[in-house]
Amino acid sequence: MRLDLWRRHPKNTHIIARGLADLIRRVRPDVIHCVLEPWSIMCLQALAAMRRMNPRPVFGVQAGETKPEQGGATVRYIRQSLYRRVLARSDFFIGWSSLVIRAATRMGLTGQVTCV
Repeated sequence: MRLDLWRRHPKNTHIIARGLADLIRRVRPDVIHCVLEPWSIMCLQALAAMRRMNPRPVFGVQAGETKPEQGGATVRYIRQSLYRRVLARSDFFIGWSSLVIRAATRMGLTGQVTCV
C-alpha cells in the first residue's frame, strides 16, 4: 500500500497522508504513535480512521509545541480546539521537553501516561 504525502507548508508542518485511513484499517495496529503536533491534520486523520475500530488501537501523540496560544485570534482558536480534542482521545503523550508537557497540560492533558 502506498501513502501519498502532501506537504502544504514550506516547513512541512501541514502534512496530509492520502491512504492513511485505508492503511490503518487494513493493518489494524495495536498502537498508533503520531509524531506530530496534536493539532496536525495527520493526527486528525489517524483518529478519524480509528473511530469505528474494535478493539481501538492505543493512540498517542509526541509533540514539540510549547506555545499553542501563539498567533492571531482565529489561528489560536482553531489550534487550541484541535489540540484539546486530540488530547481528549489520546492514551499517552510524549513531549520533547518539560515546556511541552506544561503547554499540553494547559490544553487539557489530564491523566494520560506522559513522559519527556
